[in-house]
Amino acid sequence: MRRSHSSIAAWALGCALTAAAEAAMNVPSLPLTGRVKAPDGVDIAYTAQGSGPLAIVFIHGGLADRSFWSRQLAEIKGYRLVALDLG
Repeated sequence: MRRSHSSIAAWALGCALTAAAEAAMNVPSLPLTGRVKAPDGVDIAYTAQGSGPLAIVFIHGGLADRSFWSRQLAEIKGYRLVALDLG
């Protein structure tokens, strides 16, 4: 199934906005992992952690997965961080 860049971008924006809203409500910053369905039906796994007024969404390329961003997730503080696996 082919994913459109616009549906992935819209989903990522939704994640960032949700993360920002959670940060504003003081949601715990513990790492959270899960899966959601994108609008086109693709299963997207994610890891979310941290808290802050802004969210940073990490999207891998090529044959990578969200573990590609593990060092950034460990080092960056003061932001809500979301790393995705695209299918």
